[in-house]
Amino acid sequence: MLGIESSCDDTCAAIVTNEGQVLASVQQSQHKLNKQNRGVIPSVAAKQHATSLPVVVEGALREAGISSVEKDIDAVALTIGPGLAPCLGAGLEFAQSFCKEHKKPLVLVNHMEAHAMAPTMHNCVFYPCLGFMVSGGNTEVVYIPDHLHPFEVVGETVDDACGECIDKVYRCISELGLDVVQSDDLKHGGALISALAKEHDKATDKQPLSFPLPMARQRTADFSFAGLKTFSIRALQRMKATGDWTRPSIVRFCYYFEQAVVRHLLHKLNFAVSLFPEAHCLCCGGGVMSNQLLRERLQAFGEEHQMEVLIPPLAECTDNAVMIAWRGLQLWEAGRSIVPYQEVDAVRYEDRLPFERMSL
Repeated sequence: MLGIESSCDDTCAAIVTNEGQVLASVQQSQHKLNKQNRGVIPSVAAKQHATSLPVVVEGALREAGISSVEKDIDAVALTIGPGLAPCLGAGLEFAQSFCKEHKKPLVLVNHMEAHAMAPTMHNCVFYPCLGFMVSGGNTEVVYIPDHLHPFEVVGETVDDACGECIDKVYRCISELGLDVVQSDDLKHGGALISALAKEHDKATDKQPLSFPLPMARQRTADFSFAGLKTFSIRALQRMKATGDWTRPSIVRFCYYFEQAVVRHLLHKLNFAVSLFPEAHCLCCGGGVMSNQLLRERLQAFGEEHQMEVLIPPLAECTDNAVMIAWRGLQLWEAGRSIVPYQEVDAVRYEDRLPFERMSL
């Protein structure tokens, strides 16, 4: 299965076998472009996708040693939503042309569904289970009866997504004045805040910074990050205004901010888990799952609740085509969400594709 991913700012292609062996995975990131533009501009990202897609697909075919698409590729799996509309459109336009040229069917994949199912590529999962997706655009807990039936949303953000909150807080730090070099391993705000947080020596704290716990008294599995974002930005602005704008102070802030984000995630996850005692497995996915503190706390959470916590390798937490190809294979083998190459021109992307309508 050839997988193609272009829902945001990463252009990805991968080839995965029916057994889950990754034959190739190629990605082109736009993080340098995003830094120049102070964020992702959808129209600019889409133009870059249009240029990069032929390159990454050709690179994946070459890496996998495939000389004949007609003989060695069964189908093409494509992210058709949710995501940034122009970026999804660039991926769809390329996939339509590719499928018609090579006479291959197109398998339509929900991006968040692929994140939720990513751990099943490396692990045997016993259903029913819960899915926990935390990214720049989504923060959701879903009930998964099995890998082919629609997932039930148990809890979701009522305002900002977790990753959006983290990125906005880092942007505020950057704009107020902190020169942090972005290495290849530190491409986004979350990684940079974590790197700063690791510099903090808690033993030197006389008084910890206090952050609010959103929706603490509401018996719901829903999340809220808008208030935490606003509180954090105002705190940073006060630090700047009062002359407390030193690297140690910013490092200290990042440490407690990261703690507050993870605390809220686990507080609401705990409520969600209490609703489904029959679920003994937690499948995690999304870019924020790259956060080391969250990964550690989730494993401890699993031990406490006697749940198996499955988190993909770091490379498969952020947007990637491996998870798209894998989810495409699951749907392909079940005969679901498949469009013959003669009909691909009728396919439309859905930038707000919900979990409730997953197998299209």
